[in-house]
Amino acid sequence: MASMLTGTTVAEYLTDILYWTFLAMLLMNILQRKHQKKAERKRFATLYLALGVFALLIVSQFIVIYDGADWMLLPGFAAVIAVLYRYRTHTFPFRLRSPADGRKLTWDEILYDDNHGDDEFPEDQES
Repeated sequence: MASMLTGTTVAEYLTDILYWTFLAMLLMNILQRKHQKKAERKRFATLYLALGVFALLIVSQFIVIYDGADWMLLPGFAAVIAVLYRYRTHTFPFRLRSPADGRKLTWDEILYDDNHGDDEFPEDQES
């Protein structure tokens, strides 16, 4: 009964969920490698997002191991969200609609195609 009162139930649950999310993101990153010429920015974005999930996994695992309180997850989440938001041009290049003509993009275009007609970061420009 005392182990239920330690406050790590959310951290334990998140550790399991974040582990499988991290593996799924790495798998998606590996699948994006075969579209390397068309989706380099999106492949790096999934890698950066996977690193953010990995950082959250480490924080939640430390909380579970050292019997920390669940509120200790908040600074970790805040730091990861702040870093991902600060570098949002690199971490969130996924668009749902084409900026050129407004049409809905297919899943292949969303995940594997960097250029939709108005590429803000052409390959010859350093970003």
